[in-house]
Amino acid sequence: KNHGPRPLRARDVFKMPAAVDGFSVVALLRKLAASPLANLNTDQRRDLQQDIAKIEQGCFGEAMTLGPADLKSIAEKWLRNLR
Repeated sequence: KNHGPRPLRARDVFKMPAAVDGFSVVALLRKLAASPLANLNTDQRRDLQQDIAKIEQGCFGEAMTLGPADLKSIAEKWLRNLR
């Protein structure tokens, strides 16, 4: 039985950016934070904002402390938890 289209899920919408850099990962995390599909609780929202700040500081601050592997692991952490 087909009950119409399957509801859209966060994991259908949010994917790893093709080019993993500070800009693309921050954009991904900000979209996640703003999306009702992500269904984040208060602690997750706080952690997400901390990760965004960490990337902004680590990629755009004085000391470039985050490399592509760090960015990819942060993005994967958030994508892995989506439903």
